[in-house]
Amino acid sequence: MDPKKGCPCCTFRLEDDLFLPPSLKSNYNGISVSSMELPMDPKEAVDFLSKASPIDTTMILIDSHGHAQLERDADENYTLDNKTTSSQGPLQLKSITCAVEPKDWADTLRYASKSTSVLPALGVHPWYLERLPNNWLEELDFWSTLPQLWHGVFVSVLKEIRDSAEAGEDVSNLLPPAIAMHSFTGTAHHVKELLALEKTIVKDNKTLFYFGFSHTVNFAMCTSEKSRRKGRDAVREVPTDRLLVESDVHASDDLLAGTAGAIAYVAWAREQELIAIASLSSQNGQSFLAMQ
Repeated sequence: MDPKKGCPCCTFRLEDDLFLPPSLKSNYNGISVSSMELPMDPKEAVDFLSKASPIDTTMILIDSHGHAQLERDADENYTLDNKTTSSQGPLQLKSITCAVEPKDWADTLRYASKSTSVLPALGVHPWYLERLPNNWLEELDFWSTLPQLWHGVFVSVLKEIRDSAEAGEDVSNLLPPAIAMHSFTGTAHHVKELLALEKTIVKDNKTLFYFGFSHTVNFAMCTSEKSRRKGRDAVREVPTDRLLVESDVHASDDLLAGTAGAIAYVAWAREQELIAIASLSSQNGQSFLAMQ
């Protein structure tokens, strides 16, 4: 299949050996924009949250997934005119920047080292599992003294974990502290199935699964009413303490509006106030990071 074509909810463009979602300016294979009521524009969401912050306080937003270390494909839909930074003004952004394969790890670490508000996530996206070098785990261990998160690998082995659990085997030693579903495009039924699986494999009712949502994937790429309705139902099915927001952008100038856009999307889907989702996703993001 041509990687530039496919389902508007999960289509990706492959360039320079890295996966990148297409620009919001694409027409997504001719599918028209939904006539449903739309979430607040990402840039408007930044302005709204800035003005809604209490006087003399800073509102912290947590972006649980992005690729700003790439510094490419800045999108005018997210790039702020005033170049608001991630650590100035009433909004402060803390972000996780995610590598996708070993050759991306060094760049990710260099990017994260420039700011205390950026946490590097080292790991492997499932697309790259087949071409991993033999020493990739040893290389990852080399960086083990630095803050890092696993990314992607556990999704590919989830079926193995489930099958082992159903066979009555103890799988607790196979699990990471927490798993975040990146830009989750499953259905409400899938949310229920994952939460049911969690109960069978996690001891002491501990939280394992979090569900991340982004404006760029979950809304901008889902342009039909059917796909947006399916996505909205899935967001509503996620327990309030499991919701995360993601910028999923590829340039640092887009991080803040990308994250605010994700907050606006979740607020739209759940029919809640923007400020409430900003606070909730920040609390959940901090809980998720504390588990790593």
